[in-house]
Amino acid sequence: MLKAGLSQPVLLSGANMAISYKTRRWVLEYSHGMGLSYDHIGRTQTERDQNLELNSPWTTGFGVGYRLPWRLDFRVEVKAHRYDVTTPRGESFSYTTFSIGPAINYHQPIYRGLGLDLTIRFWPNVASTLDNDEREYTGDGGTRKIHASHELGVFPNASLTYVF
Repeated sequence: MLKAGLSQPVLLSGANMAISYKTRRWVLEYSHGMGLSYDHIGRTQTERDQNLELNSPWTTGFGVGYRLPWRLDFRVEVKAHRYDVTTPRGESFSYTTFSIGPAINYHQPIYRGLGLDLTIRFWPNVASTLDNDEREYTGDGGTRKIHASHELGVFPNASLTYVF
């Protein structure tokens, strides 16, 4: 099954593609997102207060799940998320977070192989490439500011699917 994320272009000005392999009881999935912008939605209150630009040039990972008879599956997903941060003073830095979390997916067939997947995920960070999961930078007026590694947390998604 091929999947094209609908939430990413609508909410985050980016894209997401995935491929799933399903057996009678198991599902394996690989996904890759790109060009995601969190400037309008998805930043924490602290990130908004600090006026940080937050983008994700890529996010990638895989999941494995157990399928139930009524088009529902429960998964565990392992993901890596790359972030580019720009401060109001123009300082930029990048880092990667790693998450492991559960997901629930429902597949609704539409017509001749086309379908819709509705998924809700919880992606808590388990590690990052930042020292102590934070980065110090200079804010407006030369003040010292701290950026904590971004957590996606709960992430809902809708995807258009094609079964071949």
